[in-house]
Amino acid sequence: MYKQNSEPHTISSLPKAEVTNSVYQANPGPYTVGVLDNITLTDTRRDRDVPVKIYYPQGQGPFPVIIFSHGAGGSKEIYSYLGEFWASHGYVSIHPTHQGTDTTVLRTQGLAGLARNSNEPRQRQQRSQDISFIIDSFGTLERQAPELGAKMDQSRIGVAGHSLGAYTTMAVAGVRLAPPWGQGGGVRDPRVRAFIAISPQGPGDAGLDRYSWDAITAPVMIVTGTRDIARETVGRQEQPASWRRQSFQYMPPGDKYLVWITGATHSAFGTGESRAGIRGENGVGLRRRRLLRENRQRQTDANTEANTTGIADTETVQRYTKIASLAFWDAYLKGETPARTYLKSTQLQTYSDGDVSVSVK
Repeated sequence: MYKQNSEPHTISSLPKAEVTNSVYQANPGPYTVGVLDNITLTDTRRDRDVPVKIYYPQGQGPFPVIIFSHGAGGSKEIYSYLGEFWASHGYVSIHPTHQGTDTTVLRTQGLAGLARNSNEPRQRQQRSQDISFIIDSFGTLERQAPELGAKMDQSRIGVAGHSLGAYTTMAVAGVRLAPPWGQGGGVRDPRVRAFIAISPQGPGDAGLDRYSWDAITAPVMIVTGTRDIARETVGRQEQPASWRRQSFQYMPPGDKYLVWITGATHSAFGTGESRAGIRGENGVGLRRRRLLRENRQRQTDANTEANTTGIADTETVQRYTKIASLAFWDAYLKGETPARTYLKSTQLQTYSDGDVSVSVK
């Protein structure tokens, strides 16, 4: 079932071009971006609604499709900085809200309730099933939303996510999860060609062990940074930023990338909420807005102290994330040889004045 409650709108403002010789930059691409909001897909088999927000290029398709999975306490309204950017460069970017680990849980149950839900095996399984269900529903979306007609190339699909969304991404990529988190094997969706996991988990978290990544043969990019610490939560002790690199280390060679950003904190990847999200989605009230204000203040403090504490400012972290991710999608969803050459070069390291390193295997 498909429900749409608002008209599509567009994003057309473009900032001034960056002055650089880098092949890839963080500037918006050539396409004006359309946005479809307040769309809900209903999975009758699971009796579950999956709200989605879709960023799409206003041009002749078909275009590759990216599905982005938010972190715990997030929603389809967050990570608009990636959805808008990817769409401007010729990708349809679909952002679901994973109910049960979203802003509504944060509002109604607080941080403790969100932590409990986010570490419940069934909730994590529902998230990866949401991704496959969205792919199943491409035809429905195209029939019901004329703006998407002939725009989605169902043969070129990528999945990305941040934090808990990175866990979801890797589950769809086929990571092996021990019971009760999984059945000891992967749940790889073969329709997905490539994956980007931002701030992923390492061994010891929710069914992951040293051998969980052995069967992942698809192209994968890991994005994290030197200040991306994993805080203590239900069933997990605090882990250093290096813990998030281990998924890259343990995956077999072949089209695997690690983007390591000096000074990048965990929250720097996840800010960038649309105005609708700041107002509050589905009645998200004072608690959510207070948390948003506190998060923005922490980012402001971090940005102010960046030169003395080694914390990179949010804008810089997101700029590097845009550049690296676009090159990866161009290489593995559009099949562009120059993009693959770029990923294996030192251009991003040079562009960032050494603040970003890219490891390849």
